[in-house]
Amino acid sequence: MHIHHAAQPALIKGVIACQILSEARPSPAGITLAQARDFKCLLRSDNGGRVEDVISAQRGRPAMRGYHLEASVTHLSLAAIAVLFEYDPAVIAIIDEAQFQRRPVTIDRDAQTSLSIRLADNQLGDLSWSSVD
Repeated sequence: MHIHHAAQPALIKGVIACQILSEARPSPAGITLAQARDFKCLLRSDNGGRVEDVISAQRGRPAMRGYHLEASVTHLSLAAIAVLFEYDPAVIAIIDEAQFQRRPVTIDRDAQTSLSIRLADNQLGDLSWSSVD
């Protein structure tokens, strides 16, 4: 019984540490239109062309206001993504965190017509809508 009680504080600390990690998110990073298009091509090429397995939600085109893309990056090499985004540390931090937490990333265009990439709000496999073209 004494061993059981000794293990409980470590378990509690582990749960708290996991909560802190899940609440700390990298800030969104600005990306270019060409990078958004190349990223979509990378998603397709690294998955044998089967885009429906990696892009879970999409609305519009990258050049349009209101564009939204949500995709899994767990199958991608961090090195390939780093090259695509010109070794931008902000993008690498987002992809790294997405792969660690098994979360998709989201690319969207705001009202000021700038594209950004960020960690998605939901876990993989917990996606509320899907419209792939």
